[in-house]
Amino acid sequence: MTKTDRQWKKWAEQDPYHGVLGRGFGCDDIQNEDVRDLFFGQGETHVAAVLDDAARLAPLKFGAALDFGCGVGRLLRPLLDRYTSVSGVDIAPDMLKIARENCAAHGRLTLATSLDDPTITARRYDLVHSYIVLQHIRPAQGMPIMAQLISLATPGGIVALHFTVGDLNKHRRLLNRIRYRVPPLHWLYNITTGRPWNLPISEMNVYPIEQVLALFRNTTIHPCVSRSYDQNGHQGLMIVAVKH
Repeated sequence: MTKTDRQWKKWAEQDPYHGVLGRGFGCDDIQNEDVRDLFFGQGETHVAAVLDDAARLAPLKFGAALDFGCGVGRLLRPLLDRYTSVSGVDIAPDMLKIARENCAAHGRLTLATSLDDPTITARRYDLVHSYIVLQHIRPAQGMPIMAQLISLATPGGIVALHFTVGDLNKHRRLLNRIRYRVPPLHWLYNITTGRPWNLPISEMNVYPIEQVLALFRNTTIHPCVSRSYDQNGHQGLMIVAVKH
């Protein structure tokens, strides 16, 4: 298990909803109906936008969908409303437990802690999706995951993957590189920013965009659709493409 896998499991144990969207979102009272509506409503908005982009590329099929890094099920719910069956993968069993509870009223759902789980590899998917997940995984681990995700899409299926390509704040980049590797510095960072001292790290990793584009060029049909994101200065990109 990698360091970032262990970090995510800690988020699942300590603060799962903040782990999904960050502490700035306001998930302190997730049981509050308005907060929950906003949390899951943003998931609905995201899925609708991705499928709108995908519909510009190919006719959509709504058989099976896969969401990698599904967390507490924020995106699983709108996928379950559209697809015959949905699979979610997350390294943290505690996240999957909450996801199952959040999706209890929706359609057919399969959950697993690994892309290599037989329940995941036994089928191919009309949609393979991941959002605000790969950024927390170091590229040496994340690039093979991207390749594996693309391989799980059915020919003619949609692949929609989000990753981070840069950070506009060079001073933050330097601080992050240090605190990711020196735990006491991370504890001090938490304290000075008003967080619990033992809050886990949520790494923001930059992916080599040329390598990612080469992976898509070799495995998907052109053209594709890209959507950019500004996450407090972290530059994100989602590529939506059709599998060969």
